[in-house]
Amino acid sequence: MALSVSVTLLSGQLAVLPATTDTKIRDLKLQAQRALQTGIRSLVHPERKVLLDESTVGESGLQEGDVLTAVARHVLVWSSPAGSAFAVSRSDGFVFTWGLSMYGGDSSAVKDQLWHVKHVCVGDAASAAVREDGTVITWGDDSEGGDSSKVSHDLHDIRDVRASHSAFAALRNDGEVITWGAGNFGGLCLLPRDQIRNVKHVESSYAAFAAIRDDGSVVAWGDERSGGDCSKCKRQLVDIVRISSTSAAFAAVTCRGQVVTWGDRMMGADSSAVADRLQHVQSVEGSTGAFAALRKDGTVVTWGAAAYGGDSRKVQEQLHDIRLLRGSVRAFAALRQDGSVITWGDAAFGGSSDSIQHMLSDVQDLRASHAAFAALRVDGRVVAWGDDAYGGCCQEAEEELYSVQEIHACRAAFAALRADGLVITWGDQAFRGDMTQIHEQLQSPIFKQV
Repeated sequence: MALSVSVTLLSGQLAVLPATTDTKIRDLKLQAQRALQTGIRSLVHPERKVLLDESTVGESGLQEGDVLTAVARHVLVWSSPAGSAFAVSRSDGFVFTWGLSMYGGDSSAVKDQLWHVKHVCVGDAASAAVREDGTVITWGDDSEGGDSSKVSHDLHDIRDVRASHSAFAALRNDGEVITWGAGNFGGLCLLPRDQIRNVKHVESSYAAFAAIRDDGSVVAWGDERSGGDCSKCKRQLVDIVRISSTSAAFAAVTCRGQVVTWGDRMMGADSSAVADRLQHVQSVEGSTGAFAALRKDGTVVTWGAAAYGGDSRKVQEQLHDIRLLRGSVRAFAALRQDGSVITWGDAAFGGSSDSIQHMLSDVQDLRASHAAFAALRVDGRVVAWGDDAYGGCCQEAEEELYSVQEIHACRAAFAALRADGLVITWGDQAFRGDMTQIHEQLQSPIFKQV
């Protein structure tokens, strides 16, 4: 049966669309996108229920003349400080990438599948996209996670994906974990299947994974030298609420604010020297070989290799009222409640911000590449420091860095999302991409999914 349905944006813009009772909601949404010239995440029934993409107009109970509300889709950016690429979801839901082409920066082989993506996990050598229907699309180096065909039958109803250097772990809504990629990097989990079920969170190091189960216990797999074996501290790993990592160690925070570490003792797994101070901890941040713990009173405790930022004694008196910590490879940056920033560690990796300290005021967010930091200020401007080759200087892009809403980092570059939906990049040319091509992709007209 033929009927017409109206779709309206919150702005009041409206489109009247023809449909039949057999029309899929997904197809109706695509029609609305083209008619309203904006991306749409979902359609809402007059009775305030979100309509499922795979249902039909008839199954959704829509009647002639019904008016649906469209929830707009905004531009999203994904990256990882250890990754080699950036991924951006346009307002129409199409994802495109740039960066090192052979390591996930070129997604052209799967571009027809990169629609309705809700999350992208950008790894070092490959990337994985989780679509709104819970399926996963992968690309990049086949041997390092770019090929997930062997586990494709298990990759459904996925809610999150994490990456080590050369492998991935996907968490399903039923709490089961699916792994693929290089086996010695955690892509092959040898634990009994019942141990990687009832999982609520997964974290990764360079070559291992650790998972928090529903009961607060922890299991780990992958390279033992990278934290793939937590059996020696299993009795302490109870009531765990979050896990962080360096390249070769994990730090788990209990519900009581205590910290348990394991992995390579030289890379942050040995926290014995500060054990008495690791109380009332709310979060932990890792560099390559050291940890920094933020306590509930706003103070910071560090441990691990001094060469990687594990020694904060020179700035300890300034480390109060802290609300956010970020780590590069060999340094840390702490954001205080008043918007100022404190840095320590290797100066060549962003551990010294003396030269631009006068600009580090009213900061609201921090990001780190391998050897540089970028700060987003309340006024929408960006300040960067550290190694220029890794994005420590944003002078070339300074005129374009205004009205910035978010900043993101990959291994050697940064990307800033402006309020107008455009993305500005700086850093190593191989990672930051061609700005002209990026803007063309962001501004190209909405087109029908293949």
